[in-house]
Amino acid sequence: MPVPVHVPHYMKEIVAEFTQLARRHPQVNQRSGVSVRMSIANVENLASNALRRALRTGEKEAVARISDLPALSASSAGKLELETLDDGDDSAVLDKILRNACNNVFRRHFGTAEFADLLQRFEHGGFTVEVGDGLAATAYAAALAELPGIDAATEKLGESTSAASRTAVLEFVLEGLHRGKRLNKTEMDGTAVYGG
Repeated sequence: MPVPVHVPHYMKEIVAEFTQLARRHPQVNQRSGVSVRMSIANVENLASNALRRALRTGEKEAVARISDLPALSASSAGKLELETLDDGDDSAVLDKILRNACNNVFRRHFGTAEFADLLQRFEHGGFTVEVGDGLAATAYAAALAELPGIDAATEKLGESTSAASRTAVLEFVLEGLHRGKRLNKTEMDGTAVYGG
């Protein structure tokens, strides 16, 4: 039986915002522009990355989440031309545009005050959450049980209450709070750890 794949609307918003920011970025060659297919290719890439994870981990549902966003570098590279000094700078520029897109979309949906209790949990006890595109939704069960506000955020975003959808919302909230300078994030070997 095929695994259903879902790219939440807020993830599609991040992709659209990423494309818009890329079109205005000073290091993107404005003569060649940004391909109109970039957003479509990026949403397809998110979906395929989520499906890959679901098949590897045996999940019954594939939901795109923040930890899938690094896969957009590959699908974006051929759709825009960057004007950087070194080839290594290209990925840094794309990462910066993507971080700004995540921050903008999070701020459209939420205010930091909505997660005061969640932030307190991080501040009072060294609580951390590890995320990664190779981790199954079951790896997030403890964090979902302990962090208040995720169910309300899931409802506000209009997402289902499945484990995969709640995991995707959790990653979106954590990344948004990190971009708002409320949580620390340490990245290592394909995973990231959020903490107070």
